This record gives sequence, structure tokens and C-alpha cells, in this order.
Amino acid sequence: MQVQTSLTCSISHPGSPQDALNFIQDPHQSLAKVKFIRDLHIVDGKVRAKFAVNVPMLGEQLIPFQSIIHPTADGATLESTSLDKPAWAEVSGKAHLEGSEMKYELHVTVHFEIPEAQKWGGNAFLKMVEATAKQTLDKVSKEFPRALKDAANA
Repeated sequence: MQVQTSLTCSISHPGSPQDALNFIQDPHQSLAKVKFIRDLHIVDGKVRAKFAVNVPMLGEQLIPFQSIIHPTADGATLESTSLDKPAWAEVSGKAHLEGSEMKYELHVTVHFEIPEAQKWGGNAFLKMVEATAKQTLDKVSKEFPRALKDAANA
């Protein structure tokens, strides 16, 4: 099963253009206020982290992702990479600076390996998992711009 979302947003940076560029190119700084991202690590341009997802009856689940950040003259791109896990996310996008505005474009696809439902209870569970995944991605779409703004103004 796959569930995906895309979002675009524009955030003003209160500092200089160089400060804004540094913010875009440093995931530790730009993602500092994103509450649904856990265990953020950046090594040799590889960004590794986990999305925290609240699943009914299962509690908080952590969905890993790994992307490669490529700094550019006016921002950065994020290239998704695959993971060999039962549940994982592809996260890709780009960010660039236009004056004092930071323009973001983000694409997230969550992959779940779920066995075929054999009975109506299994079908209900699959629908619940899909609904939870969609709610999580809606949350990402709503909270991500706010978290970026909070981090930029910190």
C-alpha cells in the first residue's frame, strides 16, 4: 500500500539572504521544530530520520526515511532513497531562496507492506491503516510550514 502527498510553501526568513540559505541547507536547523520527525541524523549528505505516526490500537509507530541532500547555489534538493523495511517513506523535494522568501516543495510517499485481507475484519483493518496514513500525511502538510516558520524565527 502507498499513500502520498505533496506540498508547497513559502516562508519568510528574518535574517540575511546568507542566513536563509544556510537555514535551507542545514536540516538540523530547518527541521528543529518539526515535532513529528524523530532521530534526525545527517552523515555525508544522507538525511536519516523517522516520522512519528499515531496508529489506533498500536500507538506511536516510527516510519523511517532516508534521503540525500544536495546543496545548490540558491538552496538544496532532497533525493529520496529506498529502504528495505515493511513500512518506510520516500521523502524528496527542493527548497530555494527568492529574496527573503524560502520556497519549499516536498513530496512524501509512505509505503506499507500489508498482507491481503482474508475476511471483513482484515478489510476494516486495512481501511483503518490507510485512513491513518492519510491523516498523518495531512498532518505533515499542515504542520511542516508552521514548524519551518518557527525554526526560522528561533
